[in-house]
Amino acid sequence: MPESSYRAHDIDMNSKKTQAHKSEALDKPDVYKKYVKIENIEENLAKEREEDFKRRHEEMLKKKAKDSERDGKRKREVDANLPLKNLNWQSSYSEPAKREFIQSLQSSAQYVEGRSMSKYGLDYGQRLPIPEELNIEGCPELPEIFPPCLPSLSDESLFEVLTHRSLNPPLNAMQDPDEYASFDNERLEFLGDAVLEVHTTEAIFVTYPQLRPAGMVHLRNKLVNTYILAYFADMYGLPAKLRMSTSYKNQDMHRSPKCKADVMEAYIGAVYRDREAGVSRQWLLDLLAPFVLIHLPAVRKEFEERNSTEVQGHWATAINKVFDKNKMEWAFHEADRNLEGVANWNAQLFVDGDKVADVCGSSKKNAKFIIAAMIAEHLKIPDAAGNYVPEGYTKNVKTGELFTANLEKLRNLTSIADTSNKKQKTK
Repeated sequence: MPESSYRAHDIDMNSKKTQAHKSEALDKPDVYKKYVKIENIEENLAKEREEDFKRRHEEMLKKKAKDSERDGKRKREVDANLPLKNLNWQSSYSEPAKREFIQSLQSSAQYVEGRSMSKYGLDYGQRLPIPEELNIEGCPELPEIFPPCLPSLSDESLFEVLTHRSLNPPLNAMQDPDEYASFDNERLEFLGDAVLEVHTTEAIFVTYPQLRPAGMVHLRNKLVNTYILAYFADMYGLPAKLRMSTSYKNQDMHRSPKCKADVMEAYIGAVYRDREAGVSRQWLLDLLAPFVLIHLPAVRKEFEERNSTEVQGHWATAINKVFDKNKMEWAFHEADRNLEGVANWNAQLFVDGDKVADVCGSSKKNAKFIIAAMIAEHLKIPDAAGNYVPEGYTKNVKTGELFTANLEKLRNLTSIADTSNKKQKTK
């Protein structure tokens, strides 16, 4: 065995057996050299372990000292009633910083008559091309004065609206220390989001009384989303004036649609909080009005297409008036299951032994509804409210078949039977 193969952990140098072999090896020079080599390896490993322990111990002491220094510094800040914020606070939220920021906005601004916020470099009345992300068919008819004038805010409120949280990340996601509240725009953004939704919902509700809740929700979602808010923010010039950390600006975070939408919502929240009642509402109504007009036809068209496959009405009750209920027989069986394990159901309708329809639906109730609606369309039967199934409904049913020959035969028999019954009653 080569000498390099010996390792200290292979032989216990303190065992009795090893010591005995060592004593015997004193008379054998070659064997004795191997034992000496093993002892040297073990001594070297022991030194390495000791040095490693000392190094880790020193690192632990340094970490403890650093933690102790940090805790002591925090305690001194608490004792001195300083806000528990990071070191950026003094330069980001101090009164001198606010004055300097407002002065920088005013020094680079060009005042436009009738637009009070233009003195801060905002709201020059600039119109921008409609971005593709808005998915608008056609171009909205904008009034002569558009966008509407940005409601004025005080210097303090404007400073808050344009301050991004990156300048002073909160230490606690839930709340700030009692003695100091954060001075960024996140709380105003939260308020503005709610205000925007309420005013938009109210406008749709009052302006279009014929819209059902589903239609109102769909229209509101087209009017209140990240991209349209970012578009409004760009028109007013808000993102370019946003105060944020250097690292965020270097990543062009202020150019992202999310960041633009957030500062727009913060401005809405500030207007609602600071200005007299009704200012935020009228401003938002004027801002959204052209887009309501352009989106409403698209929403109506979409719902008309949806209604061709999703009609409402009590069609099962309607066909019961045509066919004898006692002669109608429904048959159901499970068709297949989707990836989530939910079953699709096949439904068949027999009238007086003849198959009238065969349909697959997401449930027994759904399949039965589709069959009833198909028959109601073919026979032009209204429901109790006088509503008819939209023309073309049956053609859009991909997983069903209506046996029109049997249906016509049954309708003729039913008509003859009805005529006979009427004659008997007359006699």
